Amino acid sequence: MLKNMDIILKLNIDTMFYFKYGFVLKFYLLENYSFLLLNI
Repeated sequence: MLKNMDIILKLNIDTMFYFKYGFVLKFYLLENYSFLLLNI
């Protein structure tokens, strides 16, 4: 039971981390990829 709670807690933390930084990271990567494509 305790093990399951740990897993759920970790998933929640990962999800929050993704929502906080995922969009920023995605935007940053898209900007870099478009920049690289323009330089080809």
